[in-house]
Amino acid sequence: MSGKQLPGRDALQLAVSSWGGDVSFWLSRRRRAEESIAQHPPNSPDGGASRNLSPATVSERAEDASQGPPAEAGRRIIFEREIFVSFMLYGCIDELYHLAASPSVVDLALATGNGIADVNMVITYPLPTRSLEEDALRRIRSKLVECLARLAREVGHASPEAVEEQVDKAREALAELAVLRKRRLISNMLPDADGVNE
Repeated sequence: MSGKQLPGRDALQLAVSSWGGDVSFWLSRRRRAEESIAQHPPNSPDGGASRNLSPATVSERAEDASQGPPAEAGRRIIFEREIFVSFMLYGCIDELYHLAASPSVVDLALATGNGIADVNMVITYPLPTRSLEEDALRRIRSKLVECLARLAREVGHASPEAVEEQVDKAREALAELAVLRKRRLISNMLPDADGVNE
Protein backbone atom coordinates (compact mmCIF):
# COMPACT_ATOMS: atom_id res chain seq x y z
CA MET A 1 0.00 0.00 0.00
CA SER A 2 2.95 2.36 0.54
CA GLY A 3 3.96 1.99 -3.10
CA LYS A 4 7.57 1.19 -2.16
CA GLN A 5 7.54 -2.45 -3.23
CA LEU A 6 5.61 -4.79 -5.48
CA PRO A 7 2.62 -6.29 -3.63
CA GLY A 8 2.39 -10.06 -3.25
CA ARG A 9 0.01 -11.87 -5.59
CA ASP A 10 -2.34 -12.86 -2.75
CA ALA A 11 -2.42 -9.34 -1.30
CA LEU A 12 -3.06 -7.82 -4.71
CA GLN A 13 -5.79 -10.32 -5.52
CA LEU A 14 -7.51 -9.70 -2.18
CA ALA A 15 -7.35 -5.91 -2.55
CA VAL A 16 -8.60 -5.86 -6.15
CA SER A 17 -11.41 -8.39 -5.58
CA SER A 18 -12.62 -6.54 -2.47
CA TRP A 19 -12.84 -3.38 -4.60
CA GLY A 20 -14.73 -5.17 -7.36
CA GLY A 21 -11.85 -4.77 -9.83
CA ASP A 22 -10.66 -7.04 -12.62
CA VAL A 23 -8.29 -9.45 -10.83
CA SER A 24 -6.83 -10.98 -14.01
CA PHE A 25 -6.06 -7.50 -15.41
CA TRP A 26 -4.17 -6.44 -12.27
CA LEU A 27 -2.33 -9.75 -11.94
CA SER A 28 -1.22 -9.27 -15.53
CA ARG A 29 -0.03 -5.75 -14.70
CA ARG A 30 1.84 -7.13 -11.68
CA ARG A 31 3.55 -9.77 -13.83
CA ARG A 32 4.67 -7.08 -16.30
CA ALA A 33 5.95 -4.95 -13.42
CA GLU A 34 7.85 -7.94 -12.02
CA GLU A 35 9.45 -8.55 -15.42
CA SER A 36 10.37 -4.88 -15.71
CA ILE A 37 11.97 -4.89 -12.25
CA ALA A 38 13.96 -8.00 -13.17
CA GLN A 39 15.25 -6.26 -16.32
CA HIS A 40 15.96 -2.92 -14.54
CA PRO A 41 16.76 -3.52 -10.85
CA PRO A 42 16.28 -0.47 -8.55
CA ASN A 43 20.04 -0.16 -8.01
CA SER A 44 20.84 -0.13 -11.73
CA PRO A 45 21.62 3.21 -13.49
CA ASP A 46 18.14 3.48 -15.02
CA GLY A 47 16.33 1.49 -12.34
CA GLY A 48 15.42 4.49 -10.20
CA ALA A 49 14.01 6.53 -13.07
CA SER A 50 10.44 5.46 -12.39
CA ARG A 51 10.45 5.98 -8.61
CA ASN A 52 9.16 9.55 -8.53
CA LEU A 53 6.31 9.44 -11.00
CA SER A 54 4.30 12.55 -11.64
CA PRO A 55 0.50 12.28 -11.73
CA ALA A 56 0.65 12.85 -15.49
CA THR A 57 3.10 9.97 -15.93
CA VAL A 58 0.87 7.66 -13.89
CA SER A 59 -2.10 8.52 -16.10
CA GLU A 60 -0.04 8.06 -19.27
CA ARG A 61 1.21 4.66 -18.16
CA ALA A 62 -2.30 3.62 -17.17
CA GLU A 63 -3.54 4.64 -20.60
CA ASP A 64 -0.72 2.81 -22.37
CA ALA A 65 -1.42 -0.36 -20.41
CA SER A 66 -5.22 -0.23 -20.71
CA GLN A 67 -7.01 -3.03 -22.46
CA GLY A 68 -10.54 -3.57 -23.65
CA PRO A 69 -13.18 -1.22 -25.11
CA PRO A 70 -12.73 2.57 -24.79
CA ALA A 71 -15.26 3.05 -21.98
CA GLU A 72 -13.73 0.23 -19.91
CA ALA A 73 -10.21 1.57 -20.54
CA GLY A 74 -11.37 5.01 -19.41
CA ARG A 75 -12.78 3.59 -16.17
CA ARG A 76 -9.48 1.84 -15.46
CA ILE A 77 -7.54 5.07 -16.00
CA ILE A 78 -9.85 7.00 -13.67
CA PHE A 79 -9.67 4.21 -11.08
CA GLU A 80 -5.85 4.24 -11.14
CA ARG A 81 -5.86 8.01 -10.80
CA GLU A 82 -8.28 7.84 -7.86
CA ILE A 83 -5.97 5.40 -6.07
CA PHE A 84 -2.98 7.66 -6.72
CA VAL A 85 -4.74 10.80 -5.42
CA SER A 86 -6.16 8.89 -2.42
CA PHE A 87 -2.62 7.97 -1.40
CA MET A 88 -1.53 11.60 -1.83
CA LEU A 89 -4.38 12.71 0.44
CA TYR A 90 -3.56 10.00 2.96
CA GLY A 91 0.04 11.25 3.03
CA CYS A 92 -1.14 14.78 3.82
CA ILE A 93 -3.52 13.59 6.56
CA ASP A 94 -0.79 11.40 8.04
CA GLU A 95 1.67 14.31 8.05
CA LEU A 96 -0.89 16.64 9.67
CA TYR A 97 -1.64 13.95 12.25
CA HIS A 98 2.04 13.86 13.27
CA LEU A 99 2.36 17.67 13.17
CA ALA A 100 -0.61 17.76 15.56
CA ALA A 101 1.33 15.49 17.97
CA SER A 102 -0.76 12.37 17.18
CA PRO A 103 -4.02 13.25 18.97
CA SER A 104 -6.27 10.41 20.10
CA VAL A 105 -8.97 9.17 17.76
CA VAL A 106 -11.58 9.89 20.44
CA ASP A 107 -10.50 13.56 20.61
CA LEU A 108 -10.59 13.82 16.81
CA ALA A 109 -14.02 12.22 16.64
CA LEU A 110 -15.36 14.73 19.19
CA ALA A 111 -13.68 17.66 17.43
CA THR A 112 -15.01 16.72 13.99
CA GLY A 113 -18.42 15.45 15.09
CA ASN A 114 -17.89 12.07 13.43
CA GLY A 115 -17.94 8.53 14.76
CA ILE A 116 -14.77 7.04 16.23
CA ALA A 117 -14.80 4.14 13.75
CA ASP A 118 -15.14 6.51 10.77
CA VAL A 119 -12.32 8.80 11.92
CA ASN A 120 -10.09 5.82 12.69
CA MET A 121 -10.77 4.39 9.22
CA VAL A 122 -9.81 7.64 7.49
CA ILE A 123 -6.59 7.97 9.51
CA THR A 124 -5.42 4.38 9.14
CA TYR A 125 -6.65 3.44 5.65
CA PRO A 126 -5.75 5.54 2.59
CA LEU A 127 -8.40 4.33 0.15
CA PRO A 128 -12.17 4.81 0.16
CA THR A 129 -14.21 2.04 1.71
CA ARG A 130 -17.56 0.62 0.77
CA SER A 131 -18.75 1.09 4.35
CA LEU A 132 -19.07 4.84 3.70
CA GLU A 133 -20.79 6.73 0.93
CA GLU A 134 -18.44 8.93 -1.11
CA ASP A 135 -20.08 12.18 0.06
CA ALA A 136 -19.82 11.14 3.72
CA LEU A 137 -16.20 10.11 3.23
CA ARG A 138 -15.38 13.46 1.63
CA ARG A 139 -16.99 15.37 4.52
CA ILE A 140 -15.10 13.33 7.12
CA ARG A 141 -11.79 13.78 5.30
CA SER A 142 -12.34 17.52 4.89
CA LYS A 143 -13.29 18.00 8.56
CA LEU A 144 -10.34 15.89 9.63
CA VAL A 145 -7.91 17.98 7.58
CA GLU A 146 -9.21 21.22 9.13
CA CYS A 147 -9.23 19.76 12.64
CA LEU A 148 -5.70 18.37 12.37
CA ALA A 149 -4.46 21.69 10.94
CA ARG A 150 -6.00 23.59 13.87
CA LEU A 151 -4.50 21.18 16.40
CA ALA A 152 -1.09 21.36 14.69
CA ARG A 153 -1.17 25.15 14.97
CA GLU A 154 -2.17 24.94 18.65
CA VAL A 155 0.59 22.47 19.48
CA GLY A 156 3.07 25.05 18.27
CA HIS A 157 6.04 22.82 17.47
CA ALA A 158 5.20 22.76 13.74
CA SER A 159 5.92 25.75 11.55
CA PRO A 160 2.84 27.49 10.08
CA GLU A 161 4.33 26.98 6.61
CA ALA A 162 4.57 23.21 7.08
CA VAL A 163 0.96 23.03 8.25
CA GLU A 164 -0.35 25.20 5.42
CA GLU A 165 1.59 23.22 2.82
CA GLN A 166 -0.10 19.98 3.87
CA VAL A 167 -3.52 21.65 4.12
CA ASP A 168 -3.19 23.08 0.59
CA LYS A 169 -2.13 19.68 -0.80
CA ALA A 170 -4.99 17.97 1.01
CA ARG A 171 -7.55 20.45 -0.35
CA GLU A 172 -6.24 19.94 -3.88
CA ALA A 173 -6.48 16.17 -3.48
CA LEU A 174 -10.02 16.39 -2.08
CA ALA A 175 -11.11 18.56 -5.02
CA GLU A 176 -9.50 16.23 -7.54
CA LEU A 177 -11.11 13.17 -5.97
CA ALA A 178 -14.52 14.85 -6.29
CA VAL A 179 -13.87 15.47 -9.99
CA LEU A 180 -12.67 11.89 -10.54
CA ARG A 181 -15.74 10.55 -8.76
CA LYS A 182 -18.00 12.50 -11.14
CA ARG A 183 -16.02 11.32 -14.17
CA ARG A 184 -16.28 7.72 -13.01
CA LEU A 185 -20.05 8.02 -12.49
CA ILE A 186 -20.45 9.46 -16.00
CA SER A 187 -18.14 6.79 -17.46
CA ASN A 188 -20.18 4.04 -15.79
CA MET A 189 -23.30 5.29 -17.57
CA LEU A 190 -21.68 5.01 -21.02
CA PRO A 191 -22.00 1.78 -22.97
CA ASP A 192 -18.84 -0.25 -23.59
CA ALA A 193 -18.93 0.31 -27.32
CA ASP A 194 -16.59 1.78 -29.90
CA GLY A 195 -17.26 5.26 -31.23
CA VAL A 196 -18.86 6.65 -28.07
CA ASN A 197 -18.64 10.42 -28.09
CA GLU A 198 -17.97 12.41 -24.92
